[in-house]
Amino acid sequence: MVIRQVITEPFHIKINGKWLYIDQETLAKHPGGIAMTAYRETDATTAFHIFHSGSKLAYQMITEISANNVDYEPTKEQEVSKTLSVLSDEVVGNWNLDEQRIETINQNFNRFRIKMQKLGFFEASNAFYVRKICEAIGLLSLAIFFQLQQRFILSALILGLAWQQLGWLIHEYAHHQHFRSHYWNDLISYIVGNLLQGFSSGGWKEQHNMHHAATNVIGRDGDIDLLPFWAIVPSDLQVSILYNIA
Repeated sequence: MVIRQVITEPFHIKINGKWLYIDQETLAKHPGGIAMTAYRETDATTAFHIFHSGSKLAYQMITEISANNVDYEPTKEQEVSKTLSVLSDEVVGNWNLDEQRIETINQNFNRFRIKMQKLGFFEASNAFYVRKICEAIGLLSLAIFFQLQQRFILSALILGLAWQQLGWLIHEYAHHQHFRSHYWNDLISYIVGNLLQGFSSGGWKEQHNMHHAATNVIGRDGDIDLLPFWAIVPSDLQVSILYNIA
């Protein structure tokens, strides 16, 4: 299991060309948890806009932080060196992109994101989500019915299918895919997650937000930590041998 050391020391992130000072108080107020720390001392512009699309609160917080900002401007060489050192040795696969290539990729993603927003691909269908929630609740009800009829295997299979559907629903709502209001997305995530599945929506966010902030980064991305069932990288095999699970 990935055990992350929570960073409490102040750090800087760069958004829209400006370096922002992030102290412990600011980090504690961040609704997205520790995902922000994946971009300490690096440019987080693209990640910020993707994570917080449509969130007035997020842009308000950035404005407030900028107003209280202190002078900080590393050299271009220091910034590039820090970014590459964060990404190079810890990412699954080979990392051989130079500074210009990284900049080009970020610009392409930003143009693609803006185009998709203009075309309406980020607008959710209310009918779709109502149907999916009703289907999941219907499956749960059916599982309870067969349980009362003592048809336990059939009940278990249907219950597993219901939980699978609910798992993707909490994925949608914890990612704020349905409503523009984060409040309503969070509220329904508590229903489809905490109430109907029995696990924490907040805990899921803490884990999965880091997956998107530091995708496939060894030691940070808990979604690639699949021991003892599957080893993603050679270091996983070393751990499994140490604990006699290989």
